[in-house]
Amino acid sequence: MLKMATTNPYPDHVLVIPDGNRRYARANNMPLEKTYKLAASTMGNVAKWILRDTKTSQLTIHGLSYDNVNKRKWYEIEPIVNAITDEFEKWIDYSVVHEKKIKINIHGENETLPKRFQDAKGRIEENTKVYGDKQLNVLIGYSGTREILSLLKRSYGNTIDDTALLNYLWINTPIDIVIRTSNTYRLSNCPLYQINYAELVFIEKCFPEITREDIKKVMGEYSLRERRYGK
Repeated sequence: MLKMATTNPYPDHVLVIPDGNRRYARANNMPLEKTYKLAASTMGNVAKWILRDTKTSQLTIHGLSYDNVNKRKWYEIEPIVNAITDEFEKWIDYSVVHEKKIKINIHGENETLPKRFQDAKGRIEENTKVYGDKQLNVLIGYSGTREILSLLKRSYGNTIDDTALLNYLWINTPIDIVIRTSNTYRLSNCPLYQINYAELVFIEKCFPEITREDIKKVMGEYSLRERRYGK
């Protein structure tokens, strides 16, 4: 039975794994390029609904995996990268980013992506680096396994405990809740270490269909869960 939480009714850190863009395109007879633009816009909306409208302090969005970047043909991921880049360029001027003092970081191995992406990434990180009231992490070219490998390469020979491990990772706070869309029940190489006690929520809708009400419903469900942390 679900019980009222005795701590913060809002999760401090939310991870969203968007899924279902291609299924949405097929179901709605929509070109993939247009679908990816809609999904990127939804990504921006989800960021506002969570970081502006709730007390959650950190949001991580799994935008594009390392395997997507390195295993798919460029023509397959080009419309995704273009849509995400367009959205990043909008975020630079979002009033909510500056009003809420949201620091934005783009994490992952994405150095091979085009110059326009790199320019947008550089500007958005530079323009928000002094902020810190809230934080938005977008994972592009990301792999949870490779994040841990990068830590071990940089820290070989050091004594590492839980706190030190988190400090070295790209995503360096525990995740409280994982939201995955499109009725898909897997984690897809998300931040693996940080979700060790995360609550899991799976939504049947494809990501472009997600609404503010869906986010409110998830937050409400989280507030009813008792988190034991192994106790």
